[in-house]
Amino acid sequence: MTTTNPGRPSGIRFTDRVFVAGVNGSGKSILINHLATLYRCQILLYDTKDEFTVPGANAVHSPERIDWNERIIHLIDDGGDLAETNRLFKTLWQRKVGRTGHAYGLLVVVHELGDLCADTPGGTPQWVSVYIRKGRAHGLGLLAGSQRPRNIPRVARTESQHIFSFAGGFDPEDVPVMAGMHRMGVPDFERGLAQAAKHGEHAYLWYDRRARTNVIRPPLPPEKLRITLAQGIDPSQHRTPEPEELRSAPESSGEIPENSGKTV
Repeated sequence: MTTTNPGRPSGIRFTDRVFVAGVNGSGKSILINHLATLYRCQILLYDTKDEFTVPGANAVHSPERIDWNERIIHLIDDGGDLAETNRLFKTLWQRKVGRTGHAYGLLVVVHELGDLCADTPGGTPQWVSVYIRKGRAHGLGLLAGSQRPRNIPRVARTESQHIFSFAGGFDPEDVPVMAGMHRMGVPDFERGLAQAAKHGEHAYLWYDRRARTNVIRPPLPPEKLRITLAQGIDPSQHRTPEPEELRSAPESSGEIPENSGKTV
């Protein structure tokens, strides 16, 4: 078993494919939102359930409404239309660094990666697959999570450089999937999660594909929990703005800092 504690993986590059898995309440979204704040590139939060708010950022409800001058973009798309998802990721793919005049990197954050293929891994839209598979070489990052790893796009399983699995229990059908992503047998993976659980309910197992190591990490300390990209909302208290409200929304502005090329 390669799990060590304590330990430190090699670090996350902004173009790496990062996948965070965990059941509801495990700490998955907290870690995703914290990791996103550490990137020094443009960030697009692709909110597929209309479940987040980003302080200081006005949410938009269609790709056409995106202001690409914004440092943080919050796009809400909870319709489940894969054709729309495909169109969005084609637009994202076209923002390749050095190919279309964009000098900065782009990170896409998706809290439920299964929504990008309607929970059918073989049904992943073409441009989603292209973005995941080829975007790393073109300044296009991906930070994603799922409560149901067996339903994520297959290409995400093979392309992820960093995999985080939270202690707290997986559906039995997800255990072999996650064990494979961690390059471990099922018994070793389950022992790793059990060891992580001893450090707290929000502890996790981190696999760094580059370093080929599995490392147990304790829960994020309180001071880091306060550093977050997005905050969860109560869907029952939230509604989609009417078209008139969208048309009257104020124009946004902002500068995109140059990508530093540093690791997270």
